[in-house]
Amino acid sequence: MTNNPPIIAEAFHRTGAVEVWGRGTNRVIAMCKKHGASPPLFEERQGFLIVTFRAQLVADGAAGTSEAQSGAQSIRVLGALSRGALSARSLAVALGMRSKTGALKRTLSEMLSKTLIEYTLPDRPNSRLQKYRLTEKGRQALQKHEEGRQ
Repeated sequence: MTNNPPIIAEAFHRTGAVEVWGRGTNRVIAMCKKHGASPPLFEERQGFLIVTFRAQLVADGAAGTSEAQSGAQSIRVLGALSRGALSARSLAVALGMRSKTGALKRTLSEMLSKTLIEYTLPDRPNSRLQKYRLTEKGRQALQKHEEGRQ
């Protein structure tokens, strides 16, 4: 292995991409232990660093985490739509995504079924001109969330 990794690490440190040399690895190991997972396996193969995590992908309570993430995304969607109707693509951009994701599509579908949002063209749900807008119920949910944060 060449002597380049320390040079690369120093460049990352100078740009602020990393805080302290080696600290991230120790934090990853500590977090694995904290959550009852085996520490990762670090290997160097053909000049590449391979990190293998041996942890359950779906742990107990993961559904709650997923619901919390979905709820957070729903609030972000409500906030973006509070400024006006948006297409799915424009909504993704407003949320800082490069494109519509499966998670966003599921969130929109769930919000439509809960009548928090509605189509601007209800008779043409697959129209390329389709947009989403808040319903009164959606406005109330957003207001309730904002009041709870104060």
